[in-house]
Amino acid sequence: MKKRKTRARAVIAVQPDGSETAYISVSQAAMETSGQAARISAACQTGIPYRGILWRYADEEGSVW
Repeated sequence: MKKRKTRARAVIAVQPDGSETAYISVSQAAMETSGQAARISAACQTGIPYRGILWRYADEEGSVW
């Protein structure tokens, strides 16, 4: 059986106290935080917090902030 390719990117949520939570995809993060996937994605790209949380893609260590 052929393995399916996905476009999912892992994201990391950085809380105001500095603790980090990793999610396997933007959609999983949206479901678990009751947020919107599009807004989390935009926050990863711009560095602007969403719901008081800083978001970044896990594969981009040197991100915007």
